[in-house]
Amino acid sequence: MTPCSAKEIGRLADPLQVEASKSTRIVDVSESHLYAAMVKAGVWLTFVVCGAGIAYAVATWERPNRALIVALFALGIAGGLIVGVLPIRLGKRIEWNAAAMKRFPA
Repeated sequence: MTPCSAKEIGRLADPLQVEASKSTRIVDVSESHLYAAMVKAGVWLTFVVCGAGIAYAVATWERPNRALIVALFALGIAGGLIVGVLPIRLGKRIEWNAAAMKRFPA
């Protein structure tokens, strides 16, 4: 047996020569449910963090700028409420997110 390059091995493994960029992406139902659960968890985490921030600001009210801190955390809660009531179009959003992640890798 002669040594082969990785390209040759890939060609032998895929006799139809399907290109990854031309194949369609299959969105699994469990993937969409996971995405919805992640959004819900993010909203609840926002509420918890903002609630703790407001509690801290109220507990230390005699320090300066506490009204501003409470207002900013209240804006965070409002943002969480907005995201929480928006409809999640799972299929389109997951496809768009995957496309965005390919364009801007970490």
